[in-house]
Amino acid sequence: AHIPDAAVLMHCLRLESPFYAPCRNWLDAVVISGTPLLLTDLVETAFLDASRNESLQVAPIAEAMAFWKDLMRLRNTARLTPGSRHAQTLQEVIDSPNSHELTTRQVWLASMALDAGAMVITMDPSYALIPGLKTQNPVRPSA
Repeated sequence: AHIPDAAVLMHCLRLESPFYAPCRNWLDAVVISGTPLLLTDLVETAFLDASRNESLQVAPIAEAMAFWKDLMRLRNTARLTPGSRHAQTLQEVIDSPNSHELTTRQVWLASMALDAGAMVITMDPSYALIPGLKTQNPVRPSA
């Protein structure tokens, strides 16, 4: 299962992005393969916040909403919410070395991914600081 972060989804939406092609190729491959695509309120909020921020020029909010709705309609998409182990996993991630270098959102998303046995799809190398977390960079898949 894959959990994309908001930045990857923003690059999938924005044709002008220098990372549009690799991020969109990753998303298309997930759709074609049927790999579970897990979406969270946390990522949705960050994605829509960025779309509503005109200075970021991600995409008009109507376009971002349509994209999000399309993602939710995919046969392999599921909504991920914190499970019964989330508080324990969250504490473990917070207590891990170097976790102070991560934002609360990163720690939260990583905890959800660990609980779900999922891979975080991100271009942010700081997720590598979390022990046991699987990550994939769609721009550099082998990195």
